[in-house]
Amino acid sequence: MSIGGVPSAWKSAIITSIYKKGLSSNPANYRPVSPVYKWIKAFFHGHSQCTRFAGSISELTDIVASVLQGSATGPAAYMPVTAADLHPMHDTNKILKFADDTYLTVAATSSNTCADELSHIQSWATDNILKLNCAKSKEIIFQSRSNRGKAVQLPAPQGIERVDSIIALGVVINNRLSATDHISYILTAFQPPLCTCVLRSHGLPELSVKDVFQATVFSKITYCLPAWFGFRTAADSNRLDSFLRHCAKQGFWSPTDTPSICAIAADIEDTLFNKILRCAYPAVLPVRSAGSTLSS
Repeated sequence: MSIGGVPSAWKSAIITSIYKKGLSSNPANYRPVSPVYKWIKAFFHGHSQCTRFAGSISELTDIVASVLQGSATGPAAYMPVTAADLHPMHDTNKILKFADDTYLTVAATSSNTCADELSHIQSWATDNILKLNCAKSKEIIFQSRSNRGKAVQLPAPQGIERVDSIIALGVVINNRLSATDHISYILTAFQPPLCTCVLRSHGLPELSVKDVFQATVFSKITYCLPAWFGFRTAADSNRLDSFLRHCAKQGFWSPTDTPSICAIAADIEDTLFNKILRCAYPAVLPVRSAGSTLSS
């Protein structure tokens, strides 16, 4: 890269420029990274992993690509560095990146571009010494209740399974945009008899049992609650309330202090929005004045 082409901000900062691809003389093909890059490079260089199962440990295998599993640096290295140049080919489509997961969303009016987008992602992965795992990739189609089963659907992409629900960041999302499947997923994991047996079988004192319940069962119920709670039905709320009442009867928390799931959600959402309002960066639009209109 020519000295004259280096941005002045790069010169005044203590950074390392990383070459990505393309012409080496073009500054746009480099990415500035702080000195922590050297530490990250040392971490990834010569890294090996093994698997332990049933008391046996496998041989070490060198990791030369992909994201290191169980490593805090993996997602941090994937999003700003590895996947920073991954963009959709068409403006109507979106690529969402969370940690080391990538989600491609295609509008109904652009469904014919899905194959092109997947081919583009595969090519990007190959250029970055990665591989698109089609066995773990899933396709889900969201339809309104009135159009469900009526709209003409294109064949599923080759090698990718079409499903009715997926688990995204620990939340079950179905093609009906309903929270019913997610709530079933939670309650199935904590069946009342099994939950009682596990928490009581270790001989923990009452206070410790309540702490374990809060740290495991209750935290699982409230995980990402503001994101999915608005998609529940009245029957879903009744199921959760019934489960919480059963837990109160078992002594996992005081029956007199057992709130409804709606009250719990309201408290969590209030806490979330208060944190957003105190955020240093504007995350919500300013409140409009009484004389403002929707068109202003």
